[in-house]
Amino acid sequence: MKSRLDAISLIAETYSDAKEISDGNFAIPFDLGDARAHPLFILVEDDQIWIISPFARTSSITDEKALEANRNYLSGIGKDETWFSVRHVLPIFNLDSESLIHGVRFVLGDAHEMYLELGSGNDL
Repeated sequence: MKSRLDAISLIAETYSDAKEISDGNFAIPFDLGDARAHPLFILVEDDQIWIISPFARTSSITDEKALEANRNYLSGIGKDETWFSVRHVLPIFNLDSESLIHGVRFVLGDAHEMYLELGSGNDL
């Protein structure tokens, strides 16, 4: 069984540009080649990690528009005071670099596509 500290170490080893913004919470900018870095966050809890990437500001679109943007994707979405975001959870007990990278690609890909679909007036 892996621990929270194992997960934190794995994230830091896998993503050298990951910045730990608080205890076990990371921000990672991804250059997707369109002259901007798409943000991604990894939040480490005791038994799971959350991979989260915003795709729209809540002040820019409605809940209905966010759900409509998500219609062609398998990812889950969430909402907080500022952002709509793609979210995915992975258990820590069997976390390895392959499952971490796959989860990050899954979240980042869907978030980036929804960001593009919603238009450029929606700066992250």
